[in-house]
Amino acid sequence: MNILVIGPIPKQYGGKALGGIATHIYGFINEALSNNLKISIWYHKGVVRKCPLPQGLEIIDNKLLLFIKMFSYLPLFFSSKINFLDFKSRLIICYQYVCLRDHLKKRKVDIIHVHSLQNTSTLALKLLKGKYSKIPVVISDHGFWQSDVKNKRLKLLKSNCNYAKRVIYISDFAYKYHQKYKFCEEEKLKKIPNPIIFERQNYVKVLNIKKVLFFNGLSESVKRKGFVELIEAINNSSYLRENVKLIAIVNEEGEKYINKIDTKFKYELFPKLDWNEIRQIYLQSDVMVLPSKSESFGLVYIEALMFGIPIVGFNGVFDEFSIVFQENYIGEAYSPKVDTIEDLAAQIEKALNTPFDKKRVINVVENQYSWHYKINDFIQLYQSVLNTSS
Repeated sequence: MNILVIGPIPKQYGGKALGGIATHIYGFINEALSNNLKISIWYHKGVVRKCPLPQGLEIIDNKLLLFIKMFSYLPLFFSSKINFLDFKSRLIICYQYVCLRDHLKKRKVDIIHVHSLQNTSTLALKLLKGKYSKIPVVISDHGFWQSDVKNKRLKLLKSNCNYAKRVIYISDFAYKYHQKYKFCEEEKLKKIPNPIIFERQNYVKVLNIKKVLFFNGLSESVKRKGFVELIEAINNSSYLRENVKLIAIVNEEGEKYINKIDTKFKYELFPKLDWNEIRQIYLQSDVMVLPSKSESFGLVYIEALMFGIPIVGFNGVFDEFSIVFQENYIGEAYSPKVDTIEDLAAQIEKALNTPFDKKRVINVVENQYSWHYKINDFIQLYQSVLNTSS
């Protein structure tokens, strides 16, 4: 089976994307190749460097010639299928159209898998004619509601959903938004929880004088990930001030915030880190705290549990995790619309002091969320799409 993946090219394969969707694509590629799928990956932003690739993987780079060629297709710019979008988006779609037309002409592709409902590549595919328009498209939604979903973007999302053969959503919380907006019929929707690149660690935990809280919220640290609430919770709790140290991965806004207030506890801040550096932080942490206002899935929560660390996190996805982990304690759910700063502090304190069966929790992560097991869900979905499209 030949799959064309459209989405951010992971840094490990020459792209510049790190984390988020790129991490998902990286995990998918590795496991897909192990299951004899052939993968091509393309993104309109291209690659920044060449690097060795595993057998069965092709990274499709963008060529200057295609950019020049785009100008002969500018009449597409005025197509009624895309004229509801802004100038920049329509120009990008024209470029995506030229690239995809060229790439599909040279390759055998059975399924096109587009990442993100917001990806305008789906509209570019919709403009294609002939045999290229018959290649079935699957779209993975990674949380469309986290961005602006008003007016023109709503039309884009609905158009993309209608064109796709199937739309993957990654959590029950995400499903609620699909029910709310009704972009497509129910039969198109398929739940596949966001898998993790599973690692079983053999290590002796670093002993610290103070307990270590880890805030792993680089994107929208203040706006959505709850960094301000966490700082206030620690500052206002005598127990936490005396007993914990905070390690936080934050954006510039988060750094500016904490530097201008009077903190009464120890902390370390980091900007974007690679996975090896993040792993080292997990290995010395006692609780991962991310009191978000919203999450599409919350992969960092599963990452923490994989390292045997309890979590304090957004109740919208935490409650779903609790069902999967059943009687195993995994931490505390934070409800941003209900819980106070004092409640958050109490939740952190409880997570620090409640017995936690690391071995059993780690086993559940491996069996329920690892790419090794979840790749079968994708293969079965692809096969189902091909069967119904033939």
